[in-house]
Amino acid sequence: MRRRWWMCLSVLLLAGHTVVRGNQVDDHPYKDQTAEDFYRRGNQLYAKGETERALEEFTRALQIRPDYTEAYLSRGVTRRGSGDLKGAVSDCGQAIQHDPRNADAYNCRGAARQGLGEYEAALQDYDTALRLNPGHAEAHFNRGLLRSDLGDFKEALSDFDSAISKYPKFAENAVSITATNPHLAEAYCGRAFARQSTGDIAGALADYDKALEIQPKLADAYGARAGAKSLNGDYEGAIEDTQRALEMNPNSATAYNNRCQARYELHNLSGALADCDRAIALSPRLAAAYINRGVAREKSGDADGAIADFRKALEIHPRDAAAYNDIGLALLRSNRPDRAIENFTHALALNPQMASAFLNRATADVNVNDFAAAISDYTSTIKLFPQNPTLLAYRGMAELEIGHDSDAKRDFDRCLAMEPALRRLVEVRSAAIRAKRSQPTSAAVSVAKPHESSIRPVNSPPPSSLHHAGI
Repeated sequence: MRRRWWMCLSVLLLAGHTVVRGNQVDDHPYKDQTAEDFYRRGNQLYAKGETERALEEFTRALQIRPDYTEAYLSRGVTRRGSGDLKGAVSDCGQAIQHDPRNADAYNCRGAARQGLGEYEAALQDYDTALRLNPGHAEAHFNRGLLRSDLGDFKEALSDFDSAISKYPKFAENAVSITATNPHLAEAYCGRAFARQSTGDIAGALADYDKALEIQPKLADAYGARAGAKSLNGDYEGAIEDTQRALEMNPNSATAYNNRCQARYELHNLSGALADCDRAIALSPRLAAAYINRGVAREKSGDADGAIADFRKALEIHPRDAAAYNDIGLALLRSNRPDRAIENFTHALALNPQMASAFLNRATADVNVNDFAAAISDYTSTIKLFPQNPTLLAYRGMAELEIGHDSDAKRDFDRCLAMEPALRRLVEVRSAAIRAKRSQPTSAAVSVAKPHESSIRPVNSPPPSSLHHAGI
């Protein structure tokens, strides 16, 4: 399946009349230089951030030695870092052809493929890298990022745990830890976001604190911690963290996105929208910023603008069930229940355990007078939250709408046994439904309040080190 190829003939490839012969270059200023010389100089230039010159050196090394695996890999890493993701995939593929057991090459190609949105192929590359080298911390880190992007936070947590355990931690203090392993702090940030996404806000905050203990000037750690603080209700603390992040890095999309969250919760819609605009300008593929701008736009009455933003987020992450749910909510609130139902159904196809999508679809079902479907959706929601008395009340109302009085009474009795304070709601709505049943053209009464869209925080390690592929 993989074929090894060799270039045996002398070739004329460099500018001017530089001729490659054997393992050396016959022309000033590169006379008597070997492929290893060019490779070594390329790594030195890369370390200084001189990527264009580094690429030239790696290319010269490969012109001398077309089978030079390390040079292909280093050029692939450099191309990925400079944004040439397709070139990185090609170079890493060449490295793999020459050395099929090179875990670093699979890790690098996986990072480039992830950047191109080729998630399944990227996951396969990370899996292969870890099969070849189970202790590959960077591959665990990158696979954790990918799994977080795909919403698989349980597996992402496992990967971040592995990355953190495998990164070297033998240094005596934070300064020397950072010097020994600059990516340990980012691994804590990755795990923090996975914890945050599974509801473990305290664990997330602890991990962000650890990341900042290791790297006090990691701007995006402050920006990401702001998101966790907002979820914890500490909006002023969140804004303070984003300010610190932006002082360190005025171009931190993460910080703008998470300040948007805090401003939204403090009812500063114009400020939230401005922050989302800035985050998107800085990072056009930051899906959370489109989601957040969509939520803020809908709150300000711009349903169509909100839907456009949610769809843009889906272009970036096509399997984001919550984005379909957000679209459905915007359609439902703008009196388009049929189209809303389609989007809630898409959300549930992607996440069959999404209670908010069941509840929202039930509300849309009632809007189109499909009470049997509403009862089914309320039942699915109740299975996920069996101790929620309000759900029993609304299912009872839908049952009452179609004359299933005994079923409705059973649900109302269970509801009031759990929460007597709902008696007034049940009595008023039930009386209205019974009165309506004598007037068939009347609108439905048993409409539940849709489950709200929510602003999303984001954790994104600094662009310079995202998807580590190391030379």
